Amino acid sequence: MHRALTRVLRQINAPVIAVSGGVDSLTLAAFASEVFPGIAVMHAVSPAVPAEATARRINGGAARLAADAGSCG
Repeated sequence: MHRALTRVLRQINAPVIAVSGGVDSLTLAAFASEVFPGIAVMHAVSPAVPAEATARRINGGAARLAADAGSCG
């Protein structure tokens, strides 16, 4: 799966990852940041997004998840 996801991400010229603050989008953001250091990660704040999800994003969710996981590869 690692190779397949890397291949898909590399087909996108300038990827931007949208995160909700949940585990799935933060995991994708952490993985993508290994493929594209400095990748843009966006998070919308709206009534549809739980406050806890915004808090995870503001508190460095993707960076913390990547650090906790060590390496996705």
